[in-house]
Amino acid sequence: MVDAESVTKDGTAAVEDILEFVRVQARPDLVFSHQGGRGAAAGAADPTPIRSVSSSPVPLDRGLSALLADTPYPEVAADSAKQPRSRRLQCLLQQAAGFQRYEPGNAFNTHRAFPSAQCKFPSEVFLSVGEGTWYFDAARHELRPVGNGAAAPDLWAAVDAGAPAVVIVLGRPGSLPGYYRELRWSLTLCEGGHLLGLTAQLARTLGFDAHVLTDFDDQALLQRAGAEPGDQWLPVGLVALDGADAALTRTDPEWPVDQDPVLRMDRHAWQEDAGPDAGTAGGLHPAVRPAPHRVVASSRSWGDVLFERSSGRAPGGFTASPELLPSTAVPELLDAISDAAAMDWGGLLGGAEPGILLHLAVERAAGIDDGIYAYDAMTGKLTQQQHGARLAEVQQSFFYPQQVTRVDSCNVAIFGSINYAGILASHGPRALRLAQIQLGALMQAGALACAASGLFLRPCRSFSPDGLGALIGLGDQETVSYLCLAGKSRFADLLLDQRI
Repeated sequence: MVDAESVTKDGTAAVEDILEFVRVQARPDLVFSHQGGRGAAAGAADPTPIRSVSSSPVPLDRGLSALLADTPYPEVAADSAKQPRSRRLQCLLQQAAGFQRYEPGNAFNTHRAFPSAQCKFPSEVFLSVGEGTWYFDAARHELRPVGNGAAAPDLWAAVDAGAPAVVIVLGRPGSLPGYYRELRWSLTLCEGGHLLGLTAQLARTLGFDAHVLTDFDDQALLQRAGAEPGDQWLPVGLVALDGADAALTRTDPEWPVDQDPVLRMDRHAWQEDAGPDAGTAGGLHPAVRPAPHRVVASSRSWGDVLFERSSGRAPGGFTASPELLPSTAVPELLDAISDAAAMDWGGLLGGAEPGILLHLAVERAAGIDDGIYAYDAMTGKLTQQQHGARLAEVQQSFFYPQQVTRVDSCNVAIFGSINYAGILASHGPRALRLAQIQLGALMQAGALACAASGLFLRPCRSFSPDGLGALIGLGDQETVSYLCLAGKSRFADLLLDQRI
C-alpha cells in the first residue's frame, strides 16, 4: 500500500481535506446541521444508471434457495460437487444479493441477507465471465449484459465448462437519501463490506475456491461493469472463483473528478494499477489462530439463516425483548467475527492494517457479567474493562429518543472504532475505504451467527461518536465508526417469502 502523500498527489492540502471529510461523516449531528437539515436533498443526484446493452438478458433458475436448505450453518455444503457449477453460481448470486422476505409490519422493505439503511441497498452485484459482464437484477431475477456486450453464446454452458467467473461488488451512493450527505460514504462502503463478506462466505459454502480482491485499477473495474465517465460508483471489491484471473484493463483516459463530496473523497483512494498480489490472493482458508473455534453446526440451515437474518423488528419504533440471552449466544457471535477476521481475504482482514478496535457493552447474557469489554478478533480474547450495566449510557449518545429506539432494551452493543488519521498516515486514503468495508464484513459474519441463535444484529450510525468513545475509553485519535445492537426481537411478524 502506498503512502498518503503519493496517493493523493495533492500533498498536505488533500490530507487535510480527507481528515475533515471523515471527521464530518463520523458525526451525524454535523451532517444533518447543513442548511435545510435532515429533509434537504441537496448534495445527491439520482442513482447512477445501470448501463445495460441490447443483448438478451439471461434468466436465473427457480428454486435456487433449495441448494442451502439442508446445509447446517456454518458448514460447507457436503453435496456441492454434485450440483452443476452454473446452478451453484446462480444460487450464490440470488442468496447473497437477491430478495429474501417482505415484512408487512416493518416501515422499510424488502429484506435481503445483509442489512441496509432504510432498505435502500446502495450496493450492486455484477458477474464477469470470460469477456462478458452482466448486472444481477434482483427484481427481474436475471442477468442483464453491460459494457461492450461481449458474452458467451450460452453463459451457463460456459460456466459449467469452467469459464473463469468473478463477482463484482460496487457501491451506488446515489440510492441513499440526499440528506445523508457525507454519511453516504460510510453507509455505502460498510454495506458493501456486508455484501462482499457474505458473497465470499457463501461462495466457500457452495464449494467454490473463492478469494477476495480489494487491490485493483478502480477505473478499469468500473469500465468492466459498463460505467462511463461521470457515473457515480464507489468500487468495493471482487470475489474471484476457482482461481479466476481478475486482471483488468482500462480503455479510456483518466476520468474527471466528480464534485459530489462522497465521490471526491473516494477518488483519493483510486489507483491506476493493481498491486503485486492482485489476482493471486489465497482462497478463504483459515489463518493460524491461537483460540479454538467454538462455532459449531447449528439446528438452523444456511437457508434459514439467510432468510431470517434481521436488524430487529420495529413496528412504529424499535425495542428488543428483555429476556436473558442463552450462554452460547455471545461466544458464538464473537467467534463468527473471529473466524471472518482469521480468513485470508486478500489483505482486507487477517489482522493487518487497516485495523479496527472492537468493544462490547453486554447486559443480561448468561455466563457473561454485565460490563464493557475489549475484544481481540484475532486471538478471541475478551477482556472486561468496566463492570455493570452500560447500555443506558449508550442510549444517551443516540440521536433517536427512547420512544423511537430503546438501546437499553438490547443485550449487546458492538463498537467498531477506527483511527482515521493513523490509517491515512500509514497506508493512505485507500485504507480508509478498506476500513469501512472491513467493518461491514466482520459485522455480517456476526449477523449470521445471531440469526442462527434466533437474534438480530442491528447496524447503527445515528449516534455521537465522542460520547461513545468516552464511554469505552478510546484515545483522542480513535473514533467509533460503526455500532451494532444485538438481542432478541420483542415482536413477531409475518415473513413473506420473496425467494424465487
